[in-house]
Amino acid sequence: MVGLPGAGKTTAAAALTRLAGHQGFSADDAITAAGITTRAAADAIRAGIEQEQVRRARELARAGAHVWLDHGFWSAAERAEWREWGRRHRVRIVLIWCEAPAEVRWARLAARVGPFRPLDRAEFDGWTASFEVPNNEELAEYDAFERLLADET
Repeated sequence: MVGLPGAGKTTAAAALTRLAGHQGFSADDAITAAGITTRAAADAIRAGIEQEQVRRARELARAGAHVWLDHGFWSAAERAEWREWGRRHRVRIVLIWCEAPAEVRWARLAARVGPFRPLDRAEFDGWTASFEVPNNEELAEYDAFERLLADET
């Protein structure tokens, strides 16, 4: 699942689980399940959670399971690492790119509780600026890709 916070990754991932039986991993879901309610505490454990989720997802994918990761994958380099891993292990990698207009994402994030909201509009805008949008050349490298565009909250 590729996209910025509020773009619909978690919703799309839940649909994959519900409709297709895919297994998946979301760092935000794990943080919530752990009862973490502050941004500092979430940030302190996120890397370890994501590392364990990556390990488990790769294990399941090598065993033939359909797996999704809801980690955002903001950089082209991070996404390329997954594509290359898939090629080395003969695992199909499908990019699902979720996007929504900034105002839709802002409204969705403003409604969230807990540690997953931007601190302010400047932080939100910084997230948007740092996201590397997949281009056509990158998309052509995947076994398949899907672009999901949400235009309302």
